[in-house]
Amino acid sequence: MKNKTNVVELLSKIFLGISIGLILLGLVFFIIFSLFSAGFAVIFAGVWAGIGVVFGLIALVLFLIHKNGADKEKSLKETGSYVMADIVDIDVRVNMTVQMGTMKMHPYFILCRYIDGSGRSYLFESKNLYYNPSGLLTSPQLKVYVDLAKPKKYFVDTDSILPGNAVLHKWNFTVQGNPKLIESGNYVQATTCGIEHQGRIRLSGICMPKFIQLPDALAEKLNAGVDDKDRSYLGYTILCRFDAPDGTPHIFASKMLFGEAESDYIDMPVKVYVAGDNYKDYHVDIRDLGIYE
Repeated sequence: MKNKTNVVELLSKIFLGISIGLILLGLVFFIIFSLFSAGFAVIFAGVWAGIGVVFGLIALVLFLIHKNGADKEKSLKETGSYVMADIVDIDVRVNMTVQMGTMKMHPYFILCRYIDGSGRSYLFESKNLYYNPSGLLTSPQLKVYVDLAKPKKYFVDTDSILPGNAVLHKWNFTVQGNPKLIESGNYVQATTCGIEHQGRIRLSGICMPKFIQLPDALAEKLNAGVDDKDRSYLGYTILCRFDAPDGTPHIFASKMLFGEAESDYIDMPVKVYVAGDNYKDYHVDIRDLGIYE
């Protein structure tokens, strides 16, 4: 999926870049200091190059972890052995934050349950999803590739919700509410597909970080909303889907609206004013949804 951050892959690239930079820096220092003292040049350059090698090894480990995950998904799919599991919950990972463009978010995941003929129950978690899938579901079940003899190795196939080539246009401060986009008159007709909560209020202490519920008086003062698990958040964005002429799905997020949503915003027509390559700049016209601010 485009416009998402694969944390492990990104970290491996970052560490590899640091490694190369440090090794090159060590080489430069060796050339410079060898003009004055060959012994000092070797020691000084060796320290920098050594640190670079350490970063390189970390990059290699992260790359192997990423590759192993991709290989596992591929091998499970190639077996063709799967079950249809019931979706029992959709939630966000409380203790994980990922960077999406200029914003950070807690990734979503889907929890599925499969009960075999003997009555044994299996639970499966999907990979991280960088959008709220609730409003995009077309079935109460998902395909899970798994060998029930080894149930710890599995892969929840979420392509039926949103294919891997989909482009996510996450909410950010730079393009929303841009009147020039509206004045251009250049828009695509999209369909709403749910909401994403924004500004989740989290408590970080000795225990595992968790979302909290504000006292009623403070929640009312902040105009904070509460989700279905009684966890407070400051606002929400409305998601909408547009399938481009080339078949690529685009998911656009509106600007952040404070408080609780008055609707689930499913299957409602909405204009999205766009500009730039691959709709890089956009504006969801929430006036089409009866929202005026």
